[in-house]
Amino acid sequence: MPANQQNKFAERFRDSLEQAQARLTNLEEEAQKVVQEMLERSKASRKEMANLISKLNSGEFLDRETVKEWQGKARHVSADLAHRFEDLRSRAIAYAGVASRDQVDDLARDLDKLSRKIDRILGAKKNSAHK
Repeated sequence: MPANQQNKFAERFRDSLEQAQARLTNLEEEAQKVVQEMLERSKASRKEMANLISKLNSGEFLDRETVKEWQGKARHVSADLAHRFEDLRSRAIAYAGVASRDQVDDLARDLDKLSRKIDRILGAKKNSAHK
């Protein structure tokens, strides 16, 4: 592969890598915000749990309606957290926009094949030009 083409390829690859790094940095910042929010919710949940335990110990939760109400709240919070984690995972993959290791390996093999073909073609042209 001629040096000019190699330089262009290297420049494009470097640009793509820099863009991917920028996207990953943004994703990391967003993930930190989500984690911080979850930590804050966790603190609030611990306070609420302590309050619930004291109410349980006092016998305040003996009626069925209160128990059903808290079961519904627990299901809602659990479903919300599961949804947030799945959403974060999906956005991380989509936002990163980077190829998997297998895809990169396949591309590298294809580029090697193409480079060898180009070298053979250029070599054949040089040989025919010298005749």
